[in-house]
Amino acid sequence: MKNPKKEYDEFIRANLPVGIYYDSVRNRYVTANDKYFVTYKEAQWYVDYLTNQESLTNAA
Repeated sequence: MKNPKKEYDEFIRANLPVGIYYDSVRNRYVTANDKYFVTYKEAQWYVDYLTNQESLTNAA
């Protein structure tokens, strides 16, 4: 029997976007500025937030 959650996690960890990596020792996702998150979605939201804030700062 296949475990879809495990397959999903392996796929996500193998294809992480720029600015996020997976720390297998701590079982956490880490952003480029060394913030740790339990889930990929949290880390991705944070990276998107920083990118958005940076673009708003540059536009002002």
